[in-house]
Amino acid sequence: MGNNIRTPKTAYFKHGLVSFYVKNKQIHYRVWVWSADGLNKFLFKDAKFEGITVDQIIADATSPSFTSVEVVN
Repeated sequence: MGNNIRTPKTAYFKHGLVSFYVKNKQIHYRVWVWSADGLNKFLFKDAKFEGITVDQIIADATSPSFTSVEVVN
């Protein structure tokens, strides 16, 4: 049973969350962000979790400088 990969806990922030999952024995993360009224939700980022901290991921997602978003229904 030495093949278990532990993922970080889901991290919540204002109007969003970072969730983690394992794919091909590597940890990946998804950043979901929603509007202030909670009516619109979109996937902000889906990437490998390497060389970055959860705090950096949240800072990137909450930065007002991003200009393009992908809408996921």
